[in-house]
Amino acid sequence: TPSRVFDLTVQAMPQSALTSPTIEQADNDGAGPELHTGNLTQASVRMGDWPLIALNQYVWLRLCGTNADGSAYTREIWSAPTAFTNPDWIADRFFTAPLPADELNALQDGSDLELVFKAALGQSTVESEAVEFPVRTYTIKAIEDVRPEITLVEDSKGNEIAKGGFTVDTQITLSGAGAKGQKVQI
Repeated sequence: TPSRVFDLTVQAMPQSALTSPTIEQADNDGAGPELHTGNLTQASVRMGDWPLIALNQYVWLRLCGTNADGSAYTREIWSAPTAFTNPDWIADRFFTAPLPADELNALQDGSDLELVFKAALGQSTVESEAVEFPVRTYTIKAIEDVRPEITLVEDSKGNEIAKGGFTVDTQITLSGAGAKGQKVQI
């Protein structure tokens, strides 16, 4: 039967023919390997197309990681029967959806965030029958990426030393700002 031939084709499809979803705000335009969440105010996921893509194929997308408190983080972005390919996805060859930036900001620094995507090429609503695409993994960098800045330099008597100025004092005080928890080497 035609469905049986189609099922054989789907099962034989190599993983190399399938792309992974990307978070557009991650390094290298989503290619990774890091996702900086320290100053993330908005986020979006982008999924391309694949061989045998067709209208109304059901899709699943989950984010799996670790919260800052060490607990497991799982967020379902798409799932059947409410998520499926549409005419815009087919025409544009990709689809983009927003992600909860506040939840991404709450992930543990240095932990992994996995994007797990599946598509039901045979249009089944049963997730176990869907084709699993290669998992995209990002390393979370939760420390805010702020360049440290020295705003004031004073000698031991509290006199300001002007930018480009000099002093013979052997003790000076530097004042400034940087990201919380960031180590600064002078």
